[in-house]
Amino acid sequence: MCPAVSPAGVDLAPGFSRGAAADILGIEPAELRRWERVLLNLAGLALGSPLSLADVVALAVLGTTVRCLGAGADAFAVGNALVFDALRDRVDIEHLDGYVALVGRDAARVAERYDSATCAAEDVLIVPFRPILAGLRNQVFA
Repeated sequence: MCPAVSPAGVDLAPGFSRGAAADILGIEPAELRRWERVLLNLAGLALGSPLSLADVVALAVLGTTVRCLGAGADAFAVGNALVFDALRDRVDIEHLDGYVALVGRDAARVAERYDSATCAAEDVLIVPFRPILAGLRNQVFA
């Protein structure tokens, strides 16, 4: 059963355990715990329980940051924490294929249009949602 659908077929706000989120993201639970410690210690962000769909998508953005920057990703902890905030109030998360997360060291936003030259000059990571959502479609969306 998809975590977003009840046995009666009624759509529910999906909630994901830490283990389920790690499986969906293709990481070890220990890596997820490390990411959570970094978010808490460097950005003051504590993730709730269970994790929401917005949290899982924001964690995937964080995972992209870690893959791109390695140990340097910690410097973007505040920006990544702001991605969580930017996604939490959206009801259209599964439809953000044409959007990107713009993640800076101390800022972030979800955008449909952006200036790549400005982003490069300001050290802003451009993380497209399309591949993240494509990877989640078979695992999460009903």
